[in-house]
Amino acid sequence: MTLTEFIQHWSRQLPGEHFPHPRQTIRHLILHFTGLSQLEMHLKPERELSQQELRDLNRAAQALKNGKPLAYILGEISFLEWDFKSDSRSFIPRPETEALCAMVRERIRIQQISTDFILDMCCGSGVMGLSLALSFKKSHLVLADLSEKALCLARENTVRHHLRERVELVHSNLWEQIPPDRTFDILLCNPPYVAGCEHVDRQVLSYEPHMALYSEDRGLAHVKTILSQLDEHLRPRALAAFELGHCHSTLLQPWLDARRFEGNFTWEKDPFGVERFLFYRKL
Repeated sequence: MTLTEFIQHWSRQLPGEHFPHPRQTIRHLILHFTGLSQLEMHLKPERELSQQELRDLNRAAQALKNGKPLAYILGEISFLEWDFKSDSRSFIPRPETEALCAMVRERIRIQQISTDFILDMCCGSGVMGLSLALSFKKSHLVLADLSEKALCLARENTVRHHLRERVELVHSNLWEQIPPDRTFDILLCNPPYVAGCEHVDRQVLSYEPHMALYSEDRGLAHVKTILSQLDEHLRPRALAAFELGHCHSTLLQPWLDARRFEGNFTWEKDPFGVERFLFYRKL
């Protein structure tokens, strides 16, 4: 079977509701399992796949059709300028998370915010915190998560990007293992924020860790716990950034208004127009 024939066959097999660009998805598989470059695949569309390549690709394409996420099949995901290891030990970063990290990085540069000490709370595979550590070469990063499996994956990504000397991994249920006197210049957080009554895609429920999804109190329990100790863990002029649910700007704002903080909150829209990102700048 040639490259063209494989692409044609499997792009017709993928369900349209999950794969708006099926040919592009199948090309990703081919690049990964054959080692070809984009240019080689373009110049040699009639190249015959070897028996081993065809076996590997058919197995991967069938898993994809059955609902397994592409990132788990490939074993990695691109995030900003880097590739990170990705598997079922951690939730797959979404485009919204990448957009939030890009916005934080831009604010740091424009507002000249210190990046000496960064905390990625509920870090999962560590992509947000590690991306900032890669962007700001003198920063010290703490990656914290309740999931030991996720922390193992974050450690592998730390090693992959040669950041062991600047990264500390902490097994912690939110603030529990962060010392009260430990303070940070930047806090990143993509906490569990799905309410128990919300609809979640079957693909997500079947393959991704539920610990990274659900939070009580209409999806706000985790972020409220983090916010309740925010000021004592942030340095003056520090920046905190959170990714939250699509209706949380409305639900959380009265709770914020009823409490006294040392800085100011602002909401920003994600790339799809949803007011999802909560920023806090301490005075």
